[in-house]
Amino acid sequence: MATQFPASAPEIIVSHGQAVTTTRSVSGFFGKRHADVIRRVETIDCSPEFTERNFALSDYQDPTGRTLPMYQITKNGFVFLVMGFTGKKAAQFKEAYIAEFDRMESELASQRYGHNTLGDLTGTANLSALVDKLQQIIHEGEFIPAGKRPNYSLPANRKHEATIVRDFLNKDDSSTLLTLLEWLRADGFDVSAADRELDVIRGYVGAMRRALGDIQTHARYIDHAIGKV
Repeated sequence: MATQFPASAPEIIVSHGQAVTTTRSVSGFFGKRHADVIRRVETIDCSPEFTERNFALSDYQDPTGRTLPMYQITKNGFVFLVMGFTGKKAAQFKEAYIAEFDRMESELASQRYGHNTLGDLTGTANLSALVDKLQQIIHEGEFIPAGKRPNYSLPANRKHEATIVRDFLNKDDSSTLLTLLEWLRADGFDVSAADRELDVIRGYVGAMRRALGDIQTHARYIDHAIGKV
């Protein structure tokens, strides 16, 4: 017998460049009271850091014009939230929701990076070379092209590798590589091609970090489920 899904499809929206859903959408799709879903979010058993990253307080207007609270939820937050939704239909509804998250994330990746996706990258033999090249660029202490600035030399970067990657992803002003690009841009060099390449690399590295976060989330879910057996 075919699965009877709710009349409404899983609602995934884009907020600040990220695919998210809302407590209103979850409550409607799973046939639960919105107040109960909000209560579950606010009492969910996870770290404050995870909560901050994956559940954002927002609001909406009801048909009478009242402004009421709701939460925006990432894919990881959704997985945590629906752990306790049990039953055969609940499992099928979860799959449908996650599939819609995957579809939206794939669409966002295509819009940002053309046809390339994280799957394309991890499916090639060039991933290691790409990471090595990025590290070499960031660790390089000197770069001296011909230009207006008498000296483009930069001191060797002594930061911890994790800090280098974090500053690069966050476009922090202390990033050696980004400082060099700003110098070149200020001196009239066209660095748009380099900017685009770095944006692509930044997107891939960020996607890999999110994928690792997904793996850790699912591992915690499995540990939690096994602990109940």
